[in-house]
Amino acid sequence: MMGNNEVNMILQAIKELSDKVDENHGSIKQLSKKVDDNQSSIKQLSKKVDDNQSSINQLSKKVDANQSSINQLSKKVDDNHAELTKRMDNMEDKMDYIQHKLIDHDKEIFKLKRKALNHTR
Repeated sequence: MMGNNEVNMILQAIKELSDKVDENHGSIKQLSKKVDDNQSSIKQLSKKVDDNQSSINQLSKKVDANQSSINQLSKKVDDNHAELTKRMDNMEDKMDYIQHKLIDHDKEIFKLKRKALNHTR
């Protein structure tokens, strides 16, 4: 049979183990709360990442739209430049023609003046 002393030692050991189990349980609760807090933070960060991705997608669409507008404007500028160059070439040809005709008319006027002077003498 066990003596009182042995029973007391066993009871003391059981109490110490029970206290340690209670401490571990408290630590587990704290760790569980930290895990829950971390999960909440991860969810918030995940939402922010999703929001940022949505913003990036919207910006990407705007950049694409701007690029399309720039391409259209560039084409219009190229078309207008080609048309303007063609018109300027036509104007240059017309100016050359007019200058040529002016020279011809100046010659005719000179000849007519010379004839007129010769007839008056």
